[in-house]
Amino acid sequence: MGRAMRAAAWIFDYALPLAAIGTYQLIPDKARGKAFGGPSASVSAMRAILYQGSGGWEIIRQIAVSNHPDRPSMP
Repeated sequence: MGRAMRAAAWIFDYALPLAAIGTYQLIPDKARGKAFGGPSASVSAMRAILYQGSGGWEIIRQIAVSNHPDRPSMP
């Protein structure tokens, strides 16, 4: 049971984010826009995930949020 939980955590927090970034990089530059910050941000995200070995979705979220302007505040 413990091995299955560790394997699931590795898949969901390491392998899937790397696959998501790899799939994102297959989209042509003109079609992808700036949703993820372009090729340099996706490459740096991939390097960060490989270096840390986990935390993939958090790294992706940080880069995606940093590439979007702040929401206007409502009075």
